[in-house]
Amino acid sequence: MPPWLFWRVLAACDVTAITLAWTMVLLGLRIGEPGVHDPAAAAAWLVVAVGVTAVVLVREQVYLSRVLAIRAVEVQRIGRGCLIAAAVLVVTDRLIGTPLGPVLVGLGSVSSYGLLLIGRGAVQAWRNQHRQRRAAGRSLLVVGDAAVANRTLQVLHDRPELGYDVVGHVAQQRAEHDLGVPWLGTPDDLALLTQLTAVGGVVIAGTPVPDVVTAGMADLRAPDVHVHIAFDEGAGDPDIRIPPPGQGRTAPTGRAALATWAQAET
Repeated sequence: MPPWLFWRVLAACDVTAITLAWTMVLLGLRIGEPGVHDPAAAAAWLVVAVGVTAVVLVREQVYLSRVLAIRAVEVQRIGRGCLIAAAVLVVTDRLIGTPLGPVLVGLGSVSSYGLLLIGRGAVQAWRNQHRQRRAAGRSLLVVGDAAVANRTLQVLHDRPELGYDVVGHVAQQRAEHDLGVPWLGTPDDLALLTQLTAVGGVVIAGTPVPDVVTAGMADLRAPDVHVHIAFDEGAGDPDIRIPPPGQGRTAPTGRAALATWAQAET
C-alpha cells in the first residue's frame, strides 16, 4: 500500500467519524426540540465542529508514524485533542449564542473520540491485513529435483533485495545434501502444501514439468498463488528463465528474469 494512500484513507476516516458524531448530536437536538433550531445554523455548526476538531488533531500530531506505532500514545493524543476541541467549541458556542450548551458540546466531543478510535482501529487492521497478504505473496515453494532446485534456490539467495522467502522444497525424494530449506513433500501433495504453507507462489524448477503438477495446475493457479517455470540451461552460472505473469511463452532474460518477475508482482 502506498504511504500516501494510507494517510488519505486515515484522514478521510477521521473526518467521517467526527462528522457522524456531530450529526447524531445535532439530529438528536432537532428531534428533541422540533421546529426550534434552524437547519442552516445546524449545518454551519457542523462545519465548525468538524473543522475545529480536525485542526486540533493535526496540531496534536496524530498523523505521525511514531504516534500511530504506539496505540496508547495515539489514544492519549486523540483524547487530548477532543478535549481541547470541546473547550474551543464551548467558547464558540457562547460567543455566537447557539443553544447547544456545554453538555451537548461535550457529548459531541466524546462521540467523536469514540468513533475516531473505532475508525482508526479499523484502518490499522486493514493496513496490517494488506501487509500480511503482501508478505504471503512473497513466499515461495520450489518444485523440482535437488540439482536443478538447488541452482534456482541459489539465484534467489543471491538476490535478497527482491524480498522473496523460500518456504520449502518439493520433490519426489529428500535431497542428499542440505539445500538450505526444508523438504516438505512430493509433487503429489503440492496443492495441499500450498494451502498449508499459505505461500503466494510456486516455482517449478527444470523441465519437463511433472505430470502430477501439470494435472493439478488448475488448483495451483488460485487467485493467491502464482505458478512460474524456471529453465536451467547448462553448467556454471545458471541461466534461469521465468515467464512473466500473463504470458504464455518464456522470456530468456537470465538472472534479470527474477527482477522482472518481482516488479510484475509488486
